[in-house]
Amino acid sequence: MKALLTIIASVTGLLTILIGGMIQSAILIPRSDLTLRVVDLPSSLQIAGLLFTALVCGFRSALIACIAYLTIGIFFMPVFHGGGSTGYLMTPDFGYLLGFIPATWICSNLSSPKKKSIYSLTLIAFIGLVTIHFTGIIYILIGTITTLFSLDLVKTVYLYSLSPLPFQIILCPAIALLAKIFRALLII
Repeated sequence: MKALLTIIASVTGLLTILIGGMIQSAILIPRSDLTLRVVDLPSSLQIAGLLFTALVCGFRSALIACIAYLTIGIFFMPVFHGGGSTGYLMTPDFGYLLGFIPATWICSNLSSPKKKSIYSLTLIAFIGLVTIHFTGIIYILIGTITTLFSLDLVKTVYLYSLSPLPFQIILCPAIALLAKIFRALLII
């Protein structure tokens, strides 16, 4: 029974990450006339889907979903934000995808099956986000030193990390709120 639950959670997590990668992230901003305006953010919900999966599904299921996502993107279908295939390994984007693995490990272990507040889940999601960006920056640094990337280091780090990071941080409380709701529904 436990294996079946792991498989179901893994497939659900994989679908969450896949569908999140296809949806543009946005936030609602209230206007002075009390209506809401949708403001698109410069990233997809791919990272949000991964962090949500790590917070809700647990370590084993989230790790299986993460590795399945990376495998599908590298060898089978162009599901990443910028496409896919083995050629994606030679782009600065791939470092951030590699960061999915340690972020999954950190988030799922920090959010173990204890009762967690929305604040602590937000903090855990933020730590996972920082882990993804840290891994991506290390990959860019290695790629620049080994001349794999013929890009300016500062501009590349700004483009891939510093520019989207504030908008991704905005999503951390929403991820935590959804994770708290789903954890309560699933009795985690």
